[in-house]
Amino acid sequence: MKTVKMIVIKQFFVQMWRIVSLLCTFSFATFAANAQNGITAQEWVANIKIGWNLGNTLDAWFNGEQADTCNGNPLCYETLWKNPVTTKAMFTSLKDAGFNAIRIPVTWYNAIDADFNISSDWMARVTEIVNYAVENDMYIVLNSHHDERIFKLTAAEKEQSLVAFQKIWEQIADNFKNYNEKLVFEALNEPRNPANDANWGVGSAEEYAALNEHYQVFVDVVRASSGNNDKRILVINPYCASAWDDAMNALVLPTDAVPNKLIVSFHNYAPGNFAFKEGVNTWSRHYYDTGEITYPIDNYFTKYVSQGIPVIIGEFGAVNKNNEAQRAGWADFYVKYAESNGIKCFYWDNGLVTTTEDEDLFAIFDRRNQTFYFPEIVKALTGKYSATAIDYVTTDMLKIYPNPTKGQLTISGLETFNYTSLPQTIEIYNYTGYLVETNLRVCPNNTIDISHLPAGVYFIHINGERVKVVKQ
Repeated sequence: MKTVKMIVIKQFFVQMWRIVSLLCTFSFATFAANAQNGITAQEWVANIKIGWNLGNTLDAWFNGEQADTCNGNPLCYETLWKNPVTTKAMFTSLKDAGFNAIRIPVTWYNAIDADFNISSDWMARVTEIVNYAVENDMYIVLNSHHDERIFKLTAAEKEQSLVAFQKIWEQIADNFKNYNEKLVFEALNEPRNPANDANWGVGSAEEYAALNEHYQVFVDVVRASSGNNDKRILVINPYCASAWDDAMNALVLPTDAVPNKLIVSFHNYAPGNFAFKEGVNTWSRHYYDTGEITYPIDNYFTKYVSQGIPVIIGEFGAVNKNNEAQRAGWADFYVKYAESNGIKCFYWDNGLVTTTEDEDLFAIFDRRNQTFYFPEIVKALTGKYSATAIDYVTTDMLKIYPNPTKGQLTISGLETFNYTSLPQTIEIYNYTGYLVETNLRVCPNNTIDISHLPAGVYFIHINGERVKVVKQ
């Protein structure tokens, strides 16, 4: 009898300890989530070192040719595209390596009923993974990812789409309302009309307008919810999250009663023939290899960053072609060039490093072992890479102003190159790497005139030094 009593007493204390442990964990997470500093969107972006995407995980879904066999099981969806169940240890390893931001793509369509109510099991699993990042003191982007099946941009489907969009974001906003400013909401991933995917990145005027309407609903819904959402930082993408001009210029920033809380995001896997599986496995810092990187960054800087609207690159990456050294140099250039323009980057990692299938191999992090497949690429992404090439982003030797310019530029620092007489000649390349000027003369007062060149982004090149100039 005494033995039975002792067992009962022991079980009681074990259960009490479990409850106390859970309460302590909850209290820590709640404290961390509730602390508010009221930072601006600009400060949020400035605080990012480098971000990482939890790709092919909560965003996995069954395509139209597959039957949904998960039956609402969150872990079944999470592992559908070959990745393991997400753990806190994964995020801890990423944080220790220098990644201080996580983008968590989520396909909500997996877990909604006919009235767009989100399954409590799915919401709980998403929350659990968000909390892994909270407990690692990371910046977090939570989004709606492959939800084109319910969010639509055609005139015939727009009104029903707005109903679904509002209902789903009301639930997300309510669930995370007490989290602090390190958690931001991203309305949509690559919003588009899938029927036009063959013309990727370019939509119609009708689709652009519908997308802008969705963004206004997004801001209104989040602001109307309670908790910390009255000052939640929000992220929006142009059509397709396109890096190019048409979609960028068609984006209309929604009206927001709270100032300095909007971030614009775009995606850019560039240069395309290096970043994707089809194409070359080599990359250099020549203009023809950097133009697809620098041109969109320059444009987004001019349109948004220079006007006080911060920008992130929500996805970028280059697939494994047994070319770690090449990709490390590329990553070093990419993130440094973006950062020099005030833009921070989130690397797309889909968990795939080797496969017999026709898939893009973007993985750099081994989630099962919490190690990295390509240490040199990680060094480049986290600012620990030792590049031997000259700095293509800026130079301490040459100063060229005014920048932007309508034509005339003054150059200071020519004496660094031991010029013994003036005038001298320089070269100018456009953003694609095409040489547009080979004999432009520097006048005796150290000025040059580029008024004859079309408006755009150019690189002025003198003895291996180059400076980016925007011609208006």
